[in-house]
Amino acid sequence: MGYQVTFTPTEEAMEKYKPWQKEKPSHTDSLVTIMKYEIISYCMNNKEEMPSKVIKQLGFHLRSLQSAIEAEEKANAYFRWKEDKDHQLWYCGWEFSRDSQFNKEDLMQDYIERLFILANLVETPNYFTDHENFFTKYKDITEDVDAFIELIQDITIHNIIDDLDEFKVKYEEE
Repeated sequence: MGYQVTFTPTEEAMEKYKPWQKEKPSHTDSLVTIMKYEIISYCMNNKEEMPSKVIKQLGFHLRSLQSAIEAEEKANAYFRWKEDKDHQLWYCGWEFSRDSQFNKEDLMQDYIERLFILANLVETPNYFTDHENFFTKYKDITEDVDAFIELIQDITIHNIIDDLDEFKVKYEEE
């Protein structure tokens, strides 16, 4: 048996999640997707930058990505609620039965450090002469960025759940 939390929020309550665009962007037009590849590109390109500049750039990129993720999750919540015939919003999964286990500031520091190692300390192998190691670095960066995205999505969904608590549908125990 799984866990599901359901809300029936008012139009006023959902107004803060309403995006400026009328429709959901396609996956390729998603700012999250664009920011993801910005970070991957930044980490893959060999740079002769000071470590402090790399750390600042990674912090900037990750904060921008975090903002894009938060905006996208809020828009997703709005569109799901708007498209539901009963104007309900629900989330399924045991991870939503309790508070998020993650902290944004800790994640930010952790992923700046992880990506700093790959961006500044690990030289990008030549694509043509060392194909395998080139793709190993690419895969490692992509996995870190994808994990960061998933964790920020988790935190954002938990924040939405907390915010809509007064609209939670109460189920009777059988």
